[in-house]
Amino acid sequence: MKRPSAMLRPEYVTALTKCRCGCSLQTSKGKRIDAILYGFEGAVEVTHITKRCCSRSCGAYYGYNYQCFQSGLLVNSVKLDDVNVLFVNPKLAFCKKYVRYHDSLQFRGFLSQGAIDFAGRDVLFPHGGHSRDHFQRYYGNARFLLLTMQEFEPLGPGSLFDIVIGD
Repeated sequence: MKRPSAMLRPEYVTALTKCRCGCSLQTSKGKRIDAILYGFEGAVEVTHITKRCCSRSCGAYYGYNYQCFQSGLLVNSVKLDDVNVLFVNPKLAFCKKYVRYHDSLQFRGFLSQGAIDFAGRDVLFPHGGHSRDHFQRYYGNARFLLLTMQEFEPLGPGSLFDIVIGD
């Protein structure tokens, strides 16, 4: 039986219905994953629902904004305007507005990721239970993903859908 709080969590599932190989995606073959969303509301527990390709030869999983190959690589699968959060792994996401805001502060105010981590732990998620290295590495991945998606989108889907998350 599910906890009552788990039923009230926001759920994130990709809007895609077709895999890159052309077969359909099914939620029933995917997983329900407990995840954390970092944003201005703090560290919020959410449910990340994956879909899986029906083709036996492919079998790729699709998260909210990525495709996961059997090798473990997470590759971007959406346009930036189609999502409101960016998952950097199946259990961790960042709100786009949160990343954009802090990117602007870093650009104009010459702030480090350590400063963003400190302010977040002090104000937004003091009981988040994340380590400093963990947050900074994944925030850096989210920031880089957002920036590359912004820059590669005008180049066309070939470039946009080849972005490897965390690489």
